[in-house]
Amino acid sequence: MTDYMKLLETVVTKRTENFKYLKRIHEGGVYWLNVGLVTTDNIMKYYRSSQDLLKKRVHLFFFLGLSLGPFLQIPNGSLYLHSLNCLLDEFSTKFKVKKHKKVKLPLNEEDEKFLNSRNVISGSSNEKHKFLMIPDVNTENFDYLQIVYALFDLLSHLSRKYLDPNCENKLFYECIVSIDDWFYKLIIKPIVKEIHEISASMIIRELTTFDPLFNSAFQGFLKVKNEMIEDKDQKKEIKQEN
Repeated sequence: MTDYMKLLETVVTKRTENFKYLKRIHEGGVYWLNVGLVTTDNIMKYYRSSQDLLKKRVHLFFFLGLSLGPFLQIPNGSLYLHSLNCLLDEFSTKFKVKKHKKVKLPLNEEDEKFLNSRNVISGSSNEKHKFLMIPDVNTENFDYLQIVYALFDLLSHLSRKYLDPNCENKLFYECIVSIDDWFYKLIIKPIVKEIHEISASMIIRELTTFDPLFNSAFQGFLKVKNEMIEDKDQKKEIKQEN
């Protein structure tokens, strides 16, 4: 086994474990980082308090999962990575999310022929894409939890497709890391932040019911913290004016 294959195995193992853990958390009844119990009701209550976030998340994740499904059938190796690069570009452009730092790979004749043959027409505007699928469907009433369950499972399977003998070199490894980083920033990073907030609020709620003194102490802490932030901002504004 080459050094690059070992590195790839580390990336794939870490990411598949991330998706597996996040799925378990969203299924409920699991202690986030072994500290705060998170339930599906807690999660949905959090997202329902921000309808714009929920609608956008459902919309993005549904079309991403729909477009990624056929990638299970694309052969591993260079063609798979070329295709992923193309989809990520199309998705980022269409939905105005940050693009990944694309690593340019050599394009052989067979891969080029396949990419040129792709022509997906979808949507009322008859937009043409190679891999992005955006049919005319209203996603507002879709079940967020069912979408993330399916997306986490799909991304776990797709991550394992990186482990191909043809990817055992520096260029392909860098390409995979770049693609993986895009998925991390779009999906894992914001969800982890939100689950942190949900878990923290649950812990605070339990502690305040257990000990009323904690509530007054915590509110006092928040007041001092906010005053320090305001004071820091004021000093920053004065400094800028001078």
